[in-house]
Amino acid sequence: MWLALGLLAVLALAAGGLWFWSATDESLNTLLHLVQHHMPAGSSLQLEGVSGSLRRGGHIDKLVYRLHDTANPNKPGTPGPNASSPHTSSPDTSAPAGALTITLENTDIRWSWAALRHRATQLRQLHVRTLTVTDTRAAKADATPATPLTQLVLPVGVDAPFLIDTLRIARAQGATQTLTGLQGHYHYDHARAQHQLTIRQLRYLQGDYSLHATLGGQAPMPLQWQAQARLALPATSSAAPADGASAAAAASTTTGIGTATTTAPGHTAQHTVQVALNGHGTLAGADARLHIQAQAQPVRPAAPASATASTTNHATPAATASAAASHAGDTRHAPPALLALQADIRPWQQPIIAGAQAQWQHINLQAFWPQAPQTLLQGRLELKPQASTDKTETDNAPTAQADPVAQALGFLGTARWQATLHASNAHAGPLDQQRLPLHALTSTVQYHRGDLQLQAFNWQPDQEGGHISGQGRYQAAQGWQGQWQLHQLHPSAFYSAVQAAPLQGTITVRSDAEAQARAKA
Repeated sequence: MWLALGLLAVLALAAGGLWFWSATDESLNTLLHLVQHHMPAGSSLQLEGVSGSLRRGGHIDKLVYRLHDTANPNKPGTPGPNASSPHTSSPDTSAPAGALTITLENTDIRWSWAALRHRATQLRQLHVRTLTVTDTRAAKADATPATPLTQLVLPVGVDAPFLIDTLRIARAQGATQTLTGLQGHYHYDHARAQHQLTIRQLRYLQGDYSLHATLGGQAPMPLQWQAQARLALPATSSAAPADGASAAAAASTTTGIGTATTTAPGHTAQHTVQVALNGHGTLAGADARLHIQAQAQPVRPAAPASATASTTNHATPAATASAAASHAGDTRHAPPALLALQADIRPWQQPIIAGAQAQWQHINLQAFWPQAPQTLLQGRLELKPQASTDKTETDNAPTAQADPVAQALGFLGTARWQATLHASNAHAGPLDQQRLPLHALTSTVQYHRGDLQLQAFNWQPDQEGGHISGQGRYQAAQGWQGQWQLHQLHPSAFYSAVQAAPLQGTITVRSDAEAQARAKA
């Protein structure tokens, strides 16, 4: 009995000493350095400027975690702890090739130990000033789909608000992506095995983003999410007006997808587009399927109060009536522009897309690209798989992996696909008048393992009735070939200065793929 009581006293003293030590300012630094010396093979941890306690949290000047690419064992090792300065804000260029490097700079963290009694981890604060993710690992082939998830369950509950001032994502190729003001909250309900992620704000380029998503941790892992984005897009640049009427016209630039307002000649106006994305489905198992919907439409700008007051106080009754009539025809009172997308996704199968369709109405290309012509487009594009009647042909058909078309459409896999396009433009006109010579367009395209066939094509540039029709095909070994028929086509539909008789005839196009291959060699 005395031996048992002695052991209990020793354990109590040890527990009390550990509890007292966890409140000291060196406890966090000691534990992290202990973890640093016991990292798994192929990974490393670098620490600088650690202060604070295990019981309350603390501050870390710099933390660098590296996971080396096991597929490239001959890559150089991890540099020493002084390989980079502790307060640099640029990506960690000292990271070896073939590694995933995660760098946290100037981090504050606070938590509550009391939540552990309820099998939960509760963070009170996680504030990272700069987070850099650099991935120089070799790209992996996408020949086989990923292993399907069956569940995602955590042993304890988690409640973690987070704030990241600057997030940089760098890869071996391509420019570094920079996101700012990432603020959100992650919560895991242990009793219901449910994950919740909320991103209240995120700034990337000229857009503001938010997200709310819930995921069930157990099969079938139901997933739902809603995301919003507010994007500022440039409109047309105003030029110096030639007279008063031109100046009045230049004050309001119609963009189709929204009305952009310029304040001075030569300045580029902007307008705002609101994007909504939502989806639902299941994520567990090979038969998991997600349905995605997205919509984009403009946020109409309000009329300037000063301009309205000036018109009301100084305009004559006749001018006021004329302005009201003109205001009634303004695009701000027209039906709103809308771009909608729907898609079905199979995350664990190839191809990942099971079908997609897009619709658009009242779209002005000039709203997205200032140098583009003015348009008022509406139409529909549908992409769907086709059942193959010859299984042997589907299984044995060659795929040109080095072909640019096959590489660009590789996400479609080995299935047969058909795309159907119907589009119209209410503001068709010649190019020299800042219009697009497109009144109506219909097309049907089939694709299978690098073989692209344009089965039907009909392009009507204006309302006069002239049109272009034809068929075409692309194959990696033969290149492009096609035949196009011109039916009473007016050249003035493309360029108003060309006044000539309507064109009638046939155009045959063929590329010599072998000659191109010899030229590249």
